Amino acid sequence: MAERCLSFEQFQKTQRPGVKWLVHGLIPKPGRFLLVGLPKVGKSNLALQIALAVSQGKSFLGAQVEKGRVLFLQFDATDFEWKDRFDTLKEAGVDISGDNLVVAPEHMQLPFNTQNLQHQVWLQGLLESVNPDLVVIDVLRELHSADEDSSTEMKNACTPLFDILRPYSALILHHTTKLQEGQDYDPIKAARGSGYISGAVSAIGLLHNKKLRVKSRLAGELELRGHMNDIGFWVFDDDNERSVEIREALLREVAAHPGMSGHQLFQEFIRPKFGISRSSFFRKVGAALHARRGGARGGESTTCEGTEAVPRLAVP
Repeated sequence: MAERCLSFEQFQKTQRPGVKWLVHGLIPKPGRFLLVGLPKVGKSNLALQIALAVSQGKSFLGAQVEKGRVLFLQFDATDFEWKDRFDTLKEAGVDISGDNLVVAPEHMQLPFNTQNLQHQVWLQGLLESVNPDLVVIDVLRELHSADEDSSTEMKNACTPLFDILRPYSALILHHTTKLQEGQDYDPIKAARGSGYISGAVSAIGLLHNKKLRVKSRLAGELELRGHMNDIGFWVFDDDNERSVEIREALLREVAAHPGMSGHQLFQEFIRPKFGISRSSFFRKVGAALHARRGGARGGESTTCEGTEAVPRLAVP
């Protein structure tokens, strides 16, 4: 039995695959990102922005995005509401083209229950036929009838869904507990119901008080202030001309010190010269650091440098 085990040092030296990202620093490939917020706070709009960025292969405002097919499963809004949303975007001049799909209304499985075998077969067959890179589920509450305060019931309800989603990247929308305006909350504790759901995802983001707070196993923490514009899309304060100038200067520093790791570069040059936080540095140039390294080297996780970059979010 002992020959099947490795010491800590032996394991650290093994050749292991590094983290792959669909949206750099936010959604791993494969992996699950849980976006939570109160009803009508703008979760669906933010999810739609991410879906458009992936399906069009556009950087997510500073974050590297791998172009891929998106399947958006809308279990919450009515067909009329959903179509009206797209009409509004089109009239506002937003490009909604790309490799993105929704299920035709007559073929959508409604209602849906994760513990119904027939519904499981429908979803698995759909994903196998479409083969999406990103699956968006809006919203989790409509997929089960379990007591969300029960860890056991939520595990039973979500396990079939998570097993089906395992090969894919998934963006799952979920509600929060009752939150007070003006008060900040931990994203993990803000998610409604038992802690099982938060513990079963790679990262969780909270939309509240006009801020996006993200906690990720792979990319650390992030907080961005923002607002929804006239068409309901999110614009975050990090997306401005001064921020772009700073990012360009940081990229020049990265290029000027090719032999230094991201952490060394931050300690010796970036912090003294620019006075920005570590998370802000990696968020702005994490994709460039990762590209410079050519991916993870043997035994070195991409979480050391590139994966600390959580993207800035705004209108495509």
